[in-house]
Amino acid sequence: MKKIYFKICIFGILISMIMVSCKSKLNYYQNRKVIKEACELNFHIKDTVVVGGIYSNCMEYSSFNLIEKDNCYDKFDMHLNFDKVTFTQEQRIRYYEMQGCMKSMKMILKGVLIQDEKSEYGHLGSNNSELEVLEIVYFGKVKSSKIKTPKI
Repeated sequence: MKKIYFKICIFGILISMIMVSCKSKLNYYQNRKVIKEACELNFHIKDTVVVGGIYSNCMEYSSFNLIEKDNCYDKFDMHLNFDKVTFTQEQRIRYYEMQGCMKSMKMILKGVLIQDEKSEYGHLGSNNSELEVLEIVYFGKVKSSKIKTPKI
């Protein structure tokens, strides 16, 4: 009888470990919640945050938007300021792959969120906020999108 309980316990532990290891989304980094919804950022202006989003680029115009779309999504079209970051060789290669148009990449970044309603950020003020990046937590793979042309 004890062997059956032991086997059931071992089986339960294995299933639990598999379920935990299959969870691919990073929800916390260094005891900080990874913010993926823009409305959460309203309370963190001028704070250090960890955010998960999609970086898009077209020539000199770029933006970083959080993964989840909510009511505040348009309020945080971020310019990424990488001045305080040292890229690894692999990160540098991926960053340079982003040059051109119709490219995007998932990222998780730790940085200071800056937003002043009187200021504009990025090239020609095309963004309404800035993330002064302090650390790159995750750099995804570069994805290219095709331009859709109308049929004539």
